[in-house]
Amino acid sequence: MKTKFLTLAVLGLAITAAKAQTYGTWKGSKEATSWTYDLNTGTGSGKKFNSGSEVKTSESSKEKPGFLPYPAVGTARIVVAPSSGSGFSLNKSVINFGASNGEAPTKFSVTDIPQSAPVGSLFFTLSFNDGVKGTAVLAFGNSQTSIFKNAAAYNNRKQEGLFGAIRFIVGSTFTNPEHRTASGSSYVHKAYDADIFDKSGNLNIEIYSNNSKEEQSFTRKGNIYTLPAQTFKIFVGDKTLKFNGSENLPATGELDPNMAIDAFMLSGASSAENTLSFSISNIKAGTLAAN
Repeated sequence: MKTKFLTLAVLGLAITAAKAQTYGTWKGSKEATSWTYDLNTGTGSGKKFNSGSEVKTSESSKEKPGFLPYPAVGTARIVVAPSSGSGFSLNKSVINFGASNGEAPTKFSVTDIPQSAPVGSLFFTLSFNDGVKGTAVLAFGNSQTSIFKNAAAYNNRKQEGLFGAIRFIVGSTFTNPEHRTASGSSYVHKAYDADIFDKSGNLNIEIYSNNSKEEQSFTRKGNIYTLPAQTFKIFVGDKTLKFNGSENLPATGELDPNMAIDAFMLSGASSAENTLSFSISNIKAGTLAAN
């Protein structure tokens, strides 16, 4: 019996370790993460934030508390489209929200993360909750980008300050991620080489971005990765996202070099029967400036 118990205990530890988030450290930085969004502070105003007849927004900062707990530094925002059938809820340290049933999105964003350098990393845990039929967008860039601060829908027009974006056309089986890339005066989305964003379970996501004019490197699990200027790399667990055969994903070209990457958003829309939802937690960031 003791042997069986020990075996199960060791197996449990192995499973826990396999699911743990990994944090890469930039060369020149003393630590992997320099900012954490603590969702357990209890500084938010409630448990649920549902849609109404008009668009609803809430901004959470130390100076202006709102529905969500506010970050120690920075501002968290949520947007719920009118009559969208969607909304937000906070379950301890997990933010849950649904995609809207129309083109106007339900949106979660964080701006003014304390990252003054153009080289940074973002970490979080995401779940698509086995959802179907909807569009999701994961975008990141500079806090001055209007899409991170307003209720507008993501689109193919130029978004000044956007560094990278992934659009998901979620179906019954796959999330179908697509890369935002320039095409003349507008932007299009092209499929990645493989879909590594599973629809079920928790996805530990790491985004490493280099908006400097020189290549940068970071260490992850004892391996050194070199990231060219104006590119980013994404891990989902230990899998890397690839586009046209490369793990170094090209930026959109909408953010000037050497500008900080200190904002991100996750939005959901076009889920006619509100069958697509998300859970996000464990949000952290790192920067080359953390010395």
